[in-house]
Amino acid sequence: MKDLPNWIIGYLEDQVCPGCGAKIDPDFVTACGVAASAKDPAIEVCRIDYFCLICDRGFSLEINSLYSLADLADDIKKSKPVKKKSTKLPTSPPSCKGKSKISDAEVKAFSRMLRDADSWDDVLYGIGIRQEDIEEYNAFGKRVDAELDKINKPKPKTKPKAKKKKPKDDESEGGKGKKCTA
Repeated sequence: MKDLPNWIIGYLEDQVCPGCGAKIDPDFVTACGVAASAKDPAIEVCRIDYFCLICDRGFSLEINSLYSLADLADDIKKSKPVKKKSTKLPTSPPSCKGKSKISDAEVKAFSRMLRDADSWDDVLYGIGIRQEDIEEYNAFGKRVDAELDKINKPKPKTKPKAKKKKPKDDESEGGKGKKCTA
């Protein structure tokens, strides 16, 4: 169990499992707190519940004479775990909370530019790319195309060589249609 008070860990160092006799490991502790004693329900004790992985059974230890309940309450307050922030994901995407920043006039102007463009270069120039950058882009594209053409250049077709016809068994000895018997 995480965040066990140090004095409980120290107390567990001397304890053994009543089921199998193995030393109690603090990682086996499942709960720690104040509860009524199993021996006398009128008395409240510090109770440590644990599950032994060796004998596969759960047990409870009661501490009543060594430590006061006030000490236990102080330790529990000091070792209070920090609450984690919720990491819930939204169940639906956030809705649009405003109008588009693009005006209808801008949409119409862009559509007109796309419709009237004679080439891809005109489109690039229309969206604001400088002429020097367009020329550099085209030069790079031509170099890439040339390299791809070298790689993917089709091999010249050659005529397949004619295969020699092997004689059949019945034609090898000169007799047509007759098999040789030896």
